[in-house]
Amino acid sequence: MKKVLYAAVVTFFLVLLFLLSRRPEKQAEFNIGIPKNKSSEQSSSIIRNQNAAETADKKRKQEGIPSYVYKASRLNIGSGGVTVLEIDHGLPKQLVDTPEMRRGVDYGLFGAITLYVVDSTGAPVPRATVRGAFFNQWLPKDKRRFEIETDADGTVSLENNNTGFVNFTVEKKAYYVSVFRYWFLKNGYDCAKDGRWLPWNPTVDVVLKEKRTPIPLYTKTVEKTFPKEGAVGFDCLEKDFVAPFGMGKTADFTFKYESVRPPVRAGMKYPDFSCFTNSLVLSGMEGGGFITKQKDSFSQFVADYEAPKDGYMPVLDYEMKRTTDKIFVDRKLGEGGYLFFRSRVRRTVGGSEEAHYGKIYRFVFGESLRETNSATLKISYYFNPTPNDRNLEFDGTNNLFKPDWKDTNWPKEP
Repeated sequence: MKKVLYAAVVTFFLVLLFLLSRRPEKQAEFNIGIPKNKSSEQSSSIIRNQNAAETADKKRKQEGIPSYVYKASRLNIGSGGVTVLEIDHGLPKQLVDTPEMRRGVDYGLFGAITLYVVDSTGAPVPRATVRGAFFNQWLPKDKRRFEIETDADGTVSLENNNTGFVNFTVEKKAYYVSVFRYWFLKNGYDCAKDGRWLPWNPTVDVVLKEKRTPIPLYTKTVEKTFPKEGAVGFDCLEKDFVAPFGMGKTADFTFKYESVRPPVRAGMKYPDFSCFTNSLVLSGMEGGGFITKQKDSFSQFVADYEAPKDGYMPVLDYEMKRTTDKIFVDRKLGEGGYLFFRSRVRRTVGGSEEAHYGKIYRFVFGESLRETNSATLKISYYFNPTPNDRNLEFDGTNNLFKPDWKDTNWPKEP
């Protein structure tokens, strides 16, 4: 009897061991949660960290979804002045939207994006804070907002149900803040399938500009009236036109404004400037000049860190020519542009060259309504008073000008 009982027990364990050996391996779990130290208020938000990259790759292979890397193709200003991050997505074009896209716009689809955060030199930025929200009116705020850090190689992945886009801010101590929007909905392209926005989880580069060596600079916004037809010099240190048109002593550059003033029609107080022609010539002094640049709209620090050493144009021409219903010429420094300038160029006793550098991040000119022979100018600029120092990274705290008693609108880095 004991032998029979012993044989039965042995047989039971052998069968159990056989069954366990045939049990399929448990697949690795796909972690899409926020790290515990940041999940107290957002534990239900669907955000996954790139630390789970290996697991995510397995899931993509299981679902047949390729893991592509998409590079940012361009940046442009979207609605509300937000910088939109564009990618080369390669999706097929279409003339009309699909039912899946309409469902995504109305009720939301799942979208994913992986950010590769780098500094201005292309080096990855670890432990940068990425915070923002997916747009979805059907989800409460704590379900669509997120706050997460980049991992050791500068990457972070975001995923959630949304109705078209995600806004996010990237920041870290000793860096300038960057703000972006990414559109999952791409008008004119077949960008939705099987409950997801396509392309699924693109990896895109975003730049977080580091603070290098910010310094005090002369910075000022000046509004002045000056005479038409002749060249009038402007002194950045004295923040005024040079004599006899102001208190300036040394011109860093000159303005020359000309216009064809329209007549005043019967019953009107001022001319009709919807039909108007004017121009402004901005000229550098001997050895000086200008370089036009585009602002980095995504970053708190919009300009290059330092002025170029060479390549300055001695003259820039701006012009507006229009009729009431048509604009023929509109050549101006737009909101997205700024100028580096080089001035006060001279040869020292030893034969070396000395120059000063600055940047103009806004200037607007126009006709004076009240004075027939005058023009108006509003200019905002930075100026480095140290010869041959091309650094124009303003520290934002110490303006070298002594403020006027009535001057409360100090210019800041746009």
